[in-house]
Amino acid sequence: MKVGNFRISVQEPNLTIDYERSLKDWIDILIVVGFGTIAGIGAFFITQVLIDDFQVILFLIDIIFIYGAVIKLIDGLSRGFQTTHAVIKIDSKQLQIKYFPWKTVSLPINQIDTMKLKGQIENLNVPQRRVSCEILAVTKDNKTKTVCIINPKQFLRISDRKMDIDLYRIGRTLTKVIADKIGAKYQWTGFNKD
Repeated sequence: MKVGNFRISVQEPNLTIDYERSLKDWIDILIVVGFGTIAGIGAFFITQVLIDDFQVILFLIDIIFIYGAVIKLIDGLSRGFQTTHAVIKIDSKQLQIKYFPWKTVSLPINQIDTMKLKGQIENLNVPQRRVSCEILAVTKDNKTKTVCIINPKQFLRISDRKMDIDLYRIGRTLTKVIADKIGAKYQWTGFNKD
């Protein structure tokens, strides 16, 4: 079964959820790596000027450019290395969450009480907003672990309401499938606004 960018496959007793990157994901990665590269090139040229004529203000600008380049390159590369195969895997004993190819977290199914879906709306300084849904596993001792963050797949925004409904539909389907498979409760907390 396909839900948004996610593909759910069941081979009893296992359930696997894979993620397929959309065009928006690839463009986001390219933009972030591009900004990091441009900042790195800017830092290189400022360093060349500093070698000939040291100025404190140029040195501070160079440090800012280097910092921005490193942060953006790390962010872009980490997005590129995020796993897409078996992002979520459930067997008879545990829920496995694979964040990166080298980082997997396992939660025993008998310790999970509730699968919670939480919407998040961030108002940006420009007349736009960033919307996402987060799937959380709440254990019996009331600890919360992020299972998955669902972002919109549309590159161009036609309707905020349609995007909210699509994200909620995808998140609700995934969360209910996981909750049904592990025998946990399902809970929707609504969209939290920043």
